[in-house]
Amino acid sequence: MLIKNTKMAIIDNAKKMLTEECNKNNLKACGLLGRIYFDENTSKSYTQAEELLLKACNGGLNRACYDLGVIYGIKQDVSQEINFYKKACDNNIIEACYNLGTMYFEGSSIKKDYSEAKKLFEKACDYGRDMESCNSLGFMYNHGFGMKTNFEKAIELYTLSCNAGNSKSCHNLGSLYDNGKHVKENKTKAKELYEQACKSENLNSCHNLAVLYFEGDGVKKNNKIALQLFRKACQNGNQRSCEAIQYLNEKGIK
Repeated sequence: MLIKNTKMAIIDNAKKMLTEECNKNNLKACGLLGRIYFDENTSKSYTQAEELLLKACNGGLNRACYDLGVIYGIKQDVSQEINFYKKACDNNIIEACYNLGTMYFEGSSIKKDYSEAKKLFEKACDYGRDMESCNSLGFMYNHGFGMKTNFEKAIELYTLSCNAGNSKSCHNLGSLYDNGKHVKENKTKAKELYEQACKSENLNSCHNLAVLYFEGDGVKKNNKIALQLFRKACQNGNQRSCEAIQYLNEKGIK
């Protein structure tokens, strides 16, 4: 309780100081104060955050524009979400480019536009070295979303992103080597990539790695390791691994 009260006192003191600075038109202070209210995660605090971040964004603090996009996304105000993500992206806030690109790619709240998604992912990947965007762009080249498939470019982007620690790209690249799609089949390489992604909690990679061990495909067959990996993936929500465990148990493999 003492630690909690001390933390609250520190936050309250920070709010007071930032409010004073914000009232003097210190836009960074307005933005920081807006973030504090946003993180409090209540309807009242969102309203306070919105007012402060709007002041900061209109004054030229581009990070605040991005934060507003996030808030309007939570409020499901799509037009304002797009508006502020675009404003932030135009001013090189890379997370905004990625989020907006994802919106256009998925088409869940706005009309799909693969061309626009590609432009946004390219900017975030090339300019900002955002590895999620590099992976998404690689995925578009891999599957031909809004463009001709370009497997060489997809592999290049997956490799760049994977080497930077993006587990999705490691998984995607591993799948290509595993299945021999557009690259020479290489189960050893697939295993290495799945292992790297699985260590970063990519559950699909844990599952695929388990399959390699169970089938002895490119690695020495090891049911014990396979079950360990299936259990790890299943316990964290991978339904395919749960089904695999059930199948193995029915076969007497436990």
